[in-house]
Amino acid sequence: LLQKQGEEFDRCISAVTIKETYFFREPAYLTLLTQRVIPDMLKRKQTVTILSAGCSTGAEPYSIAIALHELYGQQVLERCRITGMDVDPEALRKARSGVYSPYTLRGMSDRRRDRYFTNRDDRFYQLIPEIRSTVSFQRVNLLDQGSMARLEPPDIILYRNVSIYFDMDRRIQVFSSLADRLSSGGVLVTGASETLAHDIGVLALAADEGLFYFTHHAGEGPAEPAEM
Repeated sequence: LLQKQGEEFDRCISAVTIKETYFFREPAYLTLLTQRVIPDMLKRKQTVTILSAGCSTGAEPYSIAIALHELYGQQVLERCRITGMDVDPEALRKARSGVYSPYTLRGMSDRRRDRYFTNRDDRFYQLIPEIRSTVSFQRVNLLDQGSMARLEPPDIILYRNVSIYFDMDRRIQVFSSLADRLSSGGVLVTGASETLAHDIGVLALAADEGLFYFTHHAGEGPAEPAEM
């Protein structure tokens, strides 16, 4: 049945995938990216491409967009092309809608929530169009090497809290595919608890003030905060 009916296969994917996510998760890494990595890249490039791999319902890529808008305004945010990528069509539908429960917003202050969301009868909040329009979403299976090979090389890849659901062989496969797509001078960030498991010689491990990330060469990475 799963082989013959695409809709049934999609329902199966939605049933078995984990959708736990929330806004501003691991905020120290968001600070590193938005205050150091991205400004440094924008000194050298007109546009920075950011990929959230395994984005679920979109909290991660939207958090990046909100943080950039909050720090620098719409003009700088529009120089960043942010894409969320996931295998689950139901999760992507929710991501595109931008509608979330208060539980998914638990990592945000009330001030930030009220600035970037409109309240829908106290049960749900909808992200404002100015932020939703800056993030796109696409369906990609991280285990499909053909689809991965066709991805445009991103400058920043967020691959956080995804590999914990894979066995070691799948972890190596997906991490290697992402590393192959990472642009020269790019940065790949895993979840804080996943870093050592991916230090397998595919990319170089680097650090900035106690925060770890991967690059093609250990000398690459963020410089001092930039004027933009």
